[in-house]
Amino acid sequence: MVPRQELAIKLVFAIRSAAADVAAVVQRQRVATMRSLQEFTRLKAQAEAASDLAWLLMLDALIFQAEAEARWLDLCEARLGRGGDVPLARRRVNAPDGYQ
Repeated sequence: MVPRQELAIKLVFAIRSAAADVAAVVQRQRVATMRSLQEFTRLKAQAEAASDLAWLLMLDALIFQAEAEARWLDLCEARLGRGGDVPLARRRVNAPDGYQ
């Protein structure tokens, strides 16, 4: 089972909305993601000093997830930038069969 991708769903709705500023949505999420990444990194330094292996493993997972999200946001931004003159709200999202 694939976990629900809240951020991806949020972007799909933003793209399909005439009122949404998709680039702003991506940028706000990037700021939040980078703040989380900084906080996880700070906590990891503390956990390393305390030799707390369980917490270190959890923080490593959170850091990897935040880094992956940042990379995905980079990709989203790049794809949005390739849209040319077509307004974002009018672009068709190519979804796999069964998804609209």
